[in-house]
Amino acid sequence: MNENDEMDELQRQLNMIEGLNLEADKASSINQNQVVASQPIETADTLLGNVPFGSVTTQQQVNQQTVVPNNLTESQIIQKATPQQVNQQQMNDFAAAQVVQPSQTVPVAPVQQVNQQPVQVDLNAAPVFVNLGESTYETETDFLKLKEGEATRITLINYNAVGVHEHFREGLGYFKCKSSYEPGQRWPSVRAICCQQPNKNDPSKLENAGFKVLLPVIEYPVNHSDGKTLISGGVPKLKVIKLSQQEYNQLEEIKNEYGIDTASFDIYLTRKKESTGFLKYYLTAGKSWRSQFAQAILEESSKLSNETYNVAIKESSKDISIERLQEYFMEQRQQEQMAAQFANQPSIDPKSLGLNI
Repeated sequence: MNENDEMDELQRQLNMIEGLNLEADKASSINQNQVVASQPIETADTLLGNVPFGSVTTQQQVNQQTVVPNNLTESQIIQKATPQQVNQQQMNDFAAAQVVQPSQTVPVAPVQQVNQQPVQVDLNAAPVFVNLGESTYETETDFLKLKEGEATRITLINYNAVGVHEHFREGLGYFKCKSSYEPGQRWPSVRAICCQQPNKNDPSKLENAGFKVLLPVIEYPVNHSDGKTLISGGVPKLKVIKLSQQEYNQLEEIKNEYGIDTASFDIYLTRKKESTGFLKYYLTAGKSWRSQFAQAILEESSKLSNETYNVAIKESSKDISIERLQEYFMEQRQQEQMAAQFANQPSIDPKSLGLNI
């Protein structure tokens, strides 16, 4: 090809592209916020025919968003995007998946500072004892109690004692009698529900409350296994013992022998089982140990007051409401009726059932 032929070819190609608006075509495929990727351009070499048209490209980056027609699907969008755009989109999707967007924004109230005053504890306040249930009973009074075969040694401040009326029932334990009594009387003047129950030993009679005597004593610090061995470092303590009328009557014999001066003797106290099977306190007078604990016994004796007796009366047994007692005796009556029904049912002969026993 000579020089004239080359000029003719160049003129022909210029005539082909003449009248074309390249800027308009460019704007139709790219907006101001997109990436132009690998678009062929015209150069002097392509116009002269030295380099094939389309082999020279340029890449112009304005932003990171590709303009996509609305009618393309997601898969078509990915297919038409360049590798650089695909990688960028995958990174954006991955980053978005790592962030959990809250569905609702909740305003946070400002934190108010509260000045809390320290709780003041009165270390000198007396402890308050509570009844933890019918099977457990805590008292402020220090009651002296011995088990079968145990013993101890006591001395009396005086012979003064107070009487109380109480009942005992399985499931309830010892509880106060709700009947009314005249001063100094053993039998009720007005019977409450607890004294309206049939007597176990004689159903033709009504049950009466048991009469108990509360006697304040001072117990020496001795081992209860024998009632004679002193506990090292121990001191005498003011306590209250609950005696039956029969047990208290033993003091009458002691008083007749030693007189009203209780400082002249001690009492050896044991608890044993009678022939009837009931436990009983036995009181035996003996030589006094007071001289060994004179000051401690004097201090404990000074604690005895009317309040000692009143608190002991209150705490000697549980105070159960009339409503609870009514419920208890109704349940007992129902159980007794059911037991009687089963006992009165005729026995079934095994032979009538075809059983060979």
